[in-house]
Amino acid sequence: MAQDRNGHGSAISSLGFFLAVGMIVGALLLGRSFEKARSGAQTITVKGYAERQITSDAASWSGSVAAEGSQLTAAYAEVERSLEVVLTWLEGNGVPRANVQVAPVQTDPQYRFTDKGMRTGEILGYNLMQRISLESDDVALVQKLARESGALIKKGVDFRSWEPSFFFSKIDDLKIEMLGAATRNARERAEQLAVNSGSEVGSLRSASQGVFQITPVNSTMVSDYGTYDTRTVEK
Repeated sequence: MAQDRNGHGSAISSLGFFLAVGMIVGALLLGRSFEKARSGAQTITVKGYAERQITSDAASWSGSVAAEGSQLTAAYAEVERSLEVVLTWLEGNGVPRANVQVAPVQTDPQYRFTDKGMRTGEILGYNLMQRISLESDDVALVQKLARESGALIKKGVDFRSWEPSFFFSKIDDLKIEMLGAATRNARERAEQLAVNSGSEVGSLRSASQGVFQITPVNSTMVSDYGTYDTRTVEK
């Protein structure tokens, strides 16, 4: 009886050994398969960069004439006179009247206030303002007009000039070109990283357009939402 028990005990022990070996081998195979699969699915994310210098090919500029007076009709007549002086000056500088947008006259009544700062219904006078604006593909002309508009003040016109804005009309075409350049740049960066790590770059998994920045030359200005500089001609 004692021998039978010993014999059964040896058989169980051997079976446990083979099961243990089988589990270890299975775990090794599974681990290598998982490692291979994980290695094959590895990806790297890189950002491409492209830069181009552009010259603005369109511009806009605006200004306004103003007048004030105790009588509305008199103030309005002064605005009309000032507007005529401005339009004549623009014509003399190569801008036809048809190319100038003239906004309606804005009227701002000036009320009398009490000693306690309360506004009364009594009108003391009127401030009137009329805005003009123009757009042109002659960037140099727009720059000249804005720079020399002070001459209107010498003509007795209460003229206020806004800073001109400069644009590039072929942005969409430029974006397509620069996206291609940025994609090539991204692949070059990925290949360099792969070489340094003893790997190879495979096919592109996914791509997305980054932020498009239009800034002054040599500017470091950036924004998460993109920027569009309109103050400079060279960008």
